[in-house]
Amino acid sequence: MEKYIAEFTNEYGEDWVFEYDYSTGNGVIKGSDVDWNEYPIIDGKALGLVLAQSEIEWLRSCWLEATADSQDPGSKEDISSK
Repeated sequence: MEKYIAEFTNEYGEDWVFEYDYSTGNGVIKGSDVDWNEYPIIDGKALGLVLAQSEIEWLRSCWLEATADSQDPGSKEDISSK
């Protein structure tokens, strides 16, 4: 598997795509709300992009899933309690 790709549509009908490249360890988000421009993802957060709470939660979940194998088992955050 070379890339992790996830899609999301928010409550306003805006579409988002998160991509994580396993070979480089880099993630980006792009969406219809930002003319499909790409924004880098660092530690599960979009740099230079303001997101709604539902988008933040989706992105964080995607990041944790995409990077699960690269994290120490003790460092994984339990997102189910949020």
